[in-house]
Amino acid sequence: QNTGKVDRTAALGLHTVPMVSDIQHGCRNNVYTPRQLWSGNRSPVSVLYACSLFVMLSGGMAQEKLQAVKHDVPVSLAMLQLWSSFGTAHHNCLNGIHHGACLLDSSWQSVALIGLLAVSHFNQRDSRFVPAFNSSLVRACDKRLSLKGPIDVGGDAIETLQQIADLKKDVAGLPDIFIGPLTSDASLGVVALAGLPLATIISYWPSSPEASLSSRYPRFMRTIPSDNDLALAVCSFWEHEMQFEAAAVINSNDAKGERYKQALQRYCLEDIYMDLRSFAFEIGSPEGIEEAVKAFGQTGINIALVIASASDTVGVFELAVKHEVLRRSPPSLWAIADSVSPTDLFALSDEAKDAVDGSVRIVATGATETNPRWRRFVQEWPTFTPPPFSELLPSNWSTAAEFFSDFDVNASTVARDVGTFMYDAVAAAALQACVVAPQGPV
Repeated sequence: QNTGKVDRTAALGLHTVPMVSDIQHGCRNNVYTPRQLWSGNRSPVSVLYACSLFVMLSGGMAQEKLQAVKHDVPVSLAMLQLWSSFGTAHHNCLNGIHHGACLLDSSWQSVALIGLLAVSHFNQRDSRFVPAFNSSLVRACDKRLSLKGPIDVGGDAIETLQQIADLKKDVAGLPDIFIGPLTSDASLGVVALAGLPLATIISYWPSSPEASLSSRYPRFMRTIPSDNDLALAVCSFWEHEMQFEAAAVINSNDAKGERYKQALQRYCLEDIYMDLRSFAFEIGSPEGIEEAVKAFGQTGINIALVIASASDTVGVFELAVKHEVLRRSPPSLWAIADSVSPTDLFALSDEAKDAVDGSVRIVATGATETNPRWRRFVQEWPTFTPPPFSELLPSNWSTAAEFFSDFDVNASTVARDVGTFMYDAVAAAALQACVVAPQGPV
């Protein structure tokens, strides 16, 4: 998993990791305050890990004192996960119903379990995948992660909000940190609606650049690059690698679609001077999607990026085939955003599947075969035992023991590109707690 010293945005060639000498100077002279650790171009996990490593190498604490530390001061986490989709019609639910919503496929069970594993690994100071868990800083830290939840944020909105609002009943027991949910807007909105505007939020799959504004959201953090980074990578790919002169964006008019589109316009139009057209539609509107697709077809452009939910993306592709703007000959190159997984495209008709074959998916990569920690995680996956709270996951899914035995975690794009960022979010919360308050309550 991409924990440790590697900044995810560096994998896209967009940012560089700070020099070791710069990090050591900051650690030695306490330059990095908790807020600074989570802002700018420095990856929170990379800086925290480097500081922990520096303390360990500098021998800042006696070994006999480290052994006497008990990890018994709780840091409470409210873990918001995605188990179901309320917007899908029940007759299309392939995996059953959970609290009135369609249960997602097993790949999302992997994300849920990976998050629970991260909690267990920190509490056990198991450093197989995050070496910083066994640094002198963390071994001298008396923190233990205490989980409130997990809570499904994909089901009925009222029920979800009620579960989060219930966390307020015991003021003394409010969560110290929220992990998730899946979008920046949901992270900020859910906490605000629950009456917890000052809660710290570490989210593992939101990409809205607005949430990165530390002046507006000083307690919002993420472990995945923002849409600004992805937009820059897309424009660079189109212009330099593919040498395209024109492209189009077909997007839903929600916050995700509009902000991603604006980032593309900024980089493609203003920096690269491509001819970039945009066609927006109302969320969930077949008529709006058809109008956008038809308007795109009149441009003669063969390059398109679709930024929409899974169901709307399927609708775009079906209508694009109908109006012969998505086709095999003459060739057209289409791409989908990170809000859609490859398994979502199983809902396409055979004709659309044939036409979409060869398209690409734009996503921030969470795990790669070249990462030795991910390779070890994959190798040891079948040996994991069910972590605490795994019995609270939907009963329609396999038991955790069966899942670890049967599920191919390396083959799942959701596990690789969402689950890894979930693990990182939990790790970042734990490391941050140890940096802010090595001893005593946070």
